[in-house]
Amino acid sequence: MGYGFPTAKFFRIINRQTGVCLSAASGGTTYVDASHMAGGGSYSHTNDQHLAVGPVKNTRGEVWFFDDRERRSFDEAWCLVNANRDIRSAYTLHAGPRNESTITYGPDDLGLIGWGQKGQTQWEAGDGRIWPAPRSDKFVTVLWDGHKHRVGLADRAGENQFWTFQTVELPGEAVPTERLGIYDQGPPGRDPLKWRTRM
Repeated sequence: MGYGFPTAKFFRIINRQTGVCLSAASGGTTYVDASHMAGGGSYSHTNDQHLAVGPVKNTRGEVWFFDDRERRSFDEAWCLVNANRDIRSAYTLHAGPRNESTITYGPDDLGLIGWGQKGQTQWEAGDGRIWPAPRSDKFVTVLWDGHKHRVGLADRAGENQFWTFQTVELPGEAVPTERLGIYDQGPPGRDPLKWRTRM
């Protein structure tokens, strides 16, 4: 267990008390009609994924792995990475404000941030709880707003702060355990959205 998380395994993060799990949900696609502008046309772009919490549905967005590979310059380690990559990036669980985004989070809010961005949250786990390192005064907690579950950081409590890691297999894929060198290319003919040992 690396920093309290399963090592070199894919897993779901399930709250023991409520049964809900953390997942990455599609942010959808934005379509823009710029035909009224000089040289403009229509285009679309993929929106960032967002953090969701809900019952287990056996989707790829529910699958995570812990990246504890040795750090390089500008690379963040000890990240919880979601397996549901899109064409631009994979996403990691992030606590607090995001510097490079129009989306702002409060200090105790949780969300997703592009894997490898500077300043992303490092995580630790123990005794069933998950917290952002190096602090251990706030814990990942399932909250209820009267209508639906959400997740955030909260002071130590007995309710909704205990998590279990359920191992998951992704056929033909492996958790990254080695970093490609700066000039290394990935193997030709491989699906770029699939995980492999060297990345």
